[in-house]
Amino acid sequence: LDASTRFSAYGSEFRDIWKQLYLAAGHGWKMPGDDTLNLDLSAYRSLDSGAKRAGDIDVTAWGLTLSYVADAHTFKVARQQVHGDQPLDYLGMGPGTYHDSIYLPNSSQLADFNGPHEKSWGFF
Repeated sequence: LDASTRFSAYGSEFRDIWKQLYLAAGHGWKMPGDDTLNLDLSAYRSLDSGAKRAGDIDVTAWGLTLSYVADAHTFKVARQQVHGDQPLDYLGMGPGTYHDSIYLPNSSQLADFNGPHEKSWGFF
């Protein structure tokens, strides 16, 4: 069986509001018949910054996804959780447009499931 591993890390700052770190890791296994099994973990860590214009911020959010890819079909189960008394904050790209700037498995155009202490499961 062939396997592949992926890592990424990003940092961002919303001046005088928060600093945020994003980490992701994934591993994929090639299955017989060209199917693939993937395991992915993504996590954010946000802390207040500078003048703390949004108050105290201390949030960790993570998501874990198991997916099976067969031809053009992908089947996923995902777990996502937010630890902290604030929602996981992130910046969008502007009014009237949609640009996803959060990389958690249960985030979508309609709901991000990123409220304080929120836990969610996704089945896709």
